[in-house]
Amino acid sequence: MTPIKGQFPERPPTLAEALYQGKEIGNKPENADEILNKLGISSNDSNNNNNNKSKEIVNTDKKITRQPVIQKNSFIDSPIPQETETKIDAKYILPEQCEGVINLQMDYIFIRKSKMINYILRSRVFTSLLFGIISMISYYQIGDYFTDYTFSKGYWEGIKKLFMNSYFTDDLFKLVFLILIIIASSFTLLRYITSFLQEEGKSVPNNLNKYFPVDLKEYAALTNIEKNFNKLNKNDKEIVKNIKDLTYSIVYRDTPVAFLSLKRDGKNIEIIGYGVRRVYIKAELLKDLLSMFFKDHVINEKKVGEIEKITVKIYNFEKEDINLFKRAGFYKIKGENIGFITSTILGVTLDTYEFDIDSIEF
Repeated sequence: MTPIKGQFPERPPTLAEALYQGKEIGNKPENADEILNKLGISSNDSNNNNNNKSKEIVNTDKKITRQPVIQKNSFIDSPIPQETETKIDAKYILPEQCEGVINLQMDYIFIRKSKMINYILRSRVFTSLLFGIISMISYYQIGDYFTDYTFSKGYWEGIKKLFMNSYFTDDLFKLVFLILIIIASSFTLLRYITSFLQEEGKSVPNNLNKYFPVDLKEYAALTNIEKNFNKLNKNDKEIVKNIKDLTYSIVYRDTPVAFLSLKRDGKNIEIIGYGVRRVYIKAELLKDLLSMFFKDHVINEKKVGEIEKITVKIYNFEKEDINLFKRAGFYKIKGENIGFITSTILGVTLDTYEFDIDSIEF
C-alpha cells in the first residue's frame, strides 16, 4: 500500500516484540525459544512471572483473618438494660466480654483521676498554699482601705463608707477578677498534674498486656472455647489457660460489672488490673473477686506452696481500695514517688501492698 503524503508507515515490530506478541495471541513460532535464547531473553521469564502471580493469589486465598466475636456492651455511660434476665455469673473473662472489661479498666482509671483531684483539693498543702496566695493578693489590693479611721463610727458605717468609695470598688473588682484567675489556674494545674492518669486510661486498648495476662485482641477472636478447646493450636490453648487461671469476672444481666486480672512470675503473683462499675463500688465487688482468687490459688489444698508472694500497687489516695485490701490481709511494704510536685509537695505516692501467705493456716 502506497503511503499518503504527510503520513509515515508504522514502524515494524522488532523480532522480540513479535515473538512476545505472538505468545500473547497464541501463534508463537516453533523456534521462538531458540530465538529468544540467542537474544539473551529467557523463555521461562514470562511463565515464571505468571506462575508467581498465581501462587500469590492462591496464598492470599488461604490466608485467614479471624474476626473478634460479638462483644457484650458494658454500658459504662448508660444504665444496664432491664429487659435482660436478672442473673449474676462469676467466672473467668469470656471472649465476648473483652470489650466490656477493657472499658471497665479505662473507666476505673478515670475514677482514680477524680479521686486524686479530690485528694489534692483537700490536702493541707494545697489549701494552705491557695489560701496564702489569695490572702497576700487581697492585702496588697485592698488592705490599705481597712484602717481605724474607716471604722471609727462603727462596723456597718465603715462598710458603707468603703462601698461609697469608687477607688475601693474598682480595686475590689480587680481583686475578684484576680481570685477567679487564681482559682482557674489552680484547676488547670490540677488537670496538668493528673494528666498522666488521663493518658493512661486512654492508652489501655494499646497496652492490654499491662492490665491483662494475655492479649485480649487475640483472645476475643476465639469462639466456643469450652467446646472447641481441643481444636485450638498450642498458642491459643495457652491463652485460654492463662485467662482461666488468672482472670475473674462478675457479670450481671449479661453485662460485665467487675473484673480482676493477675500476672504470674514463678511463685509470685501481681494483681495488675481490676475495675468495678461505678454504681457497684460501694457493694465491694472487688472483695468478692479477691475471695474467688484466694479460693483458687491460696487456700486450695492442691496448690499449697505454689505461691509465695501476692502484691498489688495502689495510689495512697484510693482509700476505699486500700481499706478493702487491708481487710483481705494485705499490708504496705513500700511507696514510690511519681514526681517532684506530685509526691514531694502534694504527698501522692504509688504504694505496693503484699499479702502475707504465712498468716494462712491450711
